Amino acid sequence: PALAAVRRTAGIVLTERSQPAPFIDLAGVRHRGGDYLAERSANTRQQLRRSDRFYERDGPIRVDRAQSVPAARAMLDRLADLHQASWIRRGQPGSFAIPFFRRFHAALIESGLPRGEVALLSVSSGETVIGFLYNFVLRDRMVAYQSGFAYSDEASHAKPGLTCHLAAIRYALGQGIDIYNLLAGDSRYKRSLSDHSEPQFWLRAGPRWSPRLLPHALFRLRQPKARLSADLTVPRAQQSA
Repeated sequence: PALAAVRRTAGIVLTERSQPAPFIDLAGVRHRGGDYLAERSANTRQQLRRSDRFYERDGPIRVDRAQSVPAARAMLDRLADLHQASWIRRGQPGSFAIPFFRRFHAALIESGLPRGEVALLSVSSGETVIGFLYNFVLRDRMVAYQSGFAYSDEASHAKPGLTCHLAAIRYALGQGIDIYNLLAGDSRYKRSLSDHSEPQFWLRAGPRWSPRLLPHALFRLRQPKARLSADLTVPRAQQSA
């Protein structure tokens, strides 16, 4: 639907690439009784239960959603610190290494949170923070966009990412959300948690006369199989006989 909407409104749409995005059909889970965990594989259930038991030593696992812009920004800062620490240990810069990235999302939170479109979630047990999830919500869909987890060296079976997503999935089920989308990527945890996938597209779009996009669109249309990678369209309202 999103791709169709872009094609209806933009003069030029360049599809850079697409990749399967795993998701969980929460509406189906709800229809079948609401026990998400029971529908996972035996190995996934074991990993999730062992990880949850590890964290539940400090108390029940709970999800807190930021209710104000200042609270959401504070959660984003803590998420960013955990995210950066994890990626730096792997020798990678991390998403928040670029200052603009954090400024952009601070502004996005300011506009999107009051409309209910941004969900900053803190997952914890007792006083122990397990991690943070930065998700988006639109209509009946929650999209897991970014994360920061507090990894533990105490036990190899402590999986903060799995525990946080399981808690968020259960939270989404309780909120009446129908889809929990993990976005594109072939990570093992996404395959373990999901039961479906849908294509995710990377697009560049603009008006028909765009000097930045028009040369690329014309070049692609001359190439074999070009229509798979570029569309040069005119919105219906602008078409002439």
